[in-house]
Amino acid sequence: MAEIHYCPLCSAYLRDPHQERCPKCHALLIEEKDRKDRYEARLRRKSEIVEGPFHPVLGKKCPICSEDVEIRSIKVEEFTVEGEKIGNGPMGPIHAPNRCVIAFQSWRCRKDHGLFSSYDLEWRELCPHCLTHNNRFGTLVRTCSTCRTMVPVVYYKKEDPLKLMQKRGWTYAPELEEK
Repeated sequence: MAEIHYCPLCSAYLRDPHQERCPKCHALLIEEKDRKDRYEARLRRKSEIVEGPFHPVLGKKCPICSEDVEIRSIKVEEFTVEGEKIGNGPMGPIHAPNRCVIAFQSWRCRKDHGLFSSYDLEWRELCPHCLTHNNRFGTLVRTCSTCRTMVPVVYYKKEDPLKLMQKRGWTYAPELEEK
């Protein structure tokens, strides 16, 4: 007989871990433990599976778990990439921020892995003070029309969009759009 220290039904402490019945609620301990284990396993399986209607695309499989996949609507994610330090402010160093806007075709599998197959991206240099879109002032400098801050173009940094998406939990799967 397995050692059970607490009743699975009423959580009463059992002085003797080899008892057959709970002294408080009189439940059969082994049967209740088995029932509780089955219920918890069913909840774990249910939490792994995507809830709601799922419409799989025939012939397409998730590259992570080999489950069926469903095509979703186009989504947009925004990322801010800090560039080089341009000065110090009252809150610390000021960096040249660059915003990356990625529109992508999203997919999901039955285990809810976030997948995307194709994407378009746009980089927008921002003012480090007011975070509005900068305007081009010649070829070497960006200027803010609101606060008149000028930032050299070389201070803005770009990162790989696939790595940015991976940090948010998306997996690049271009094979989902192939025929």
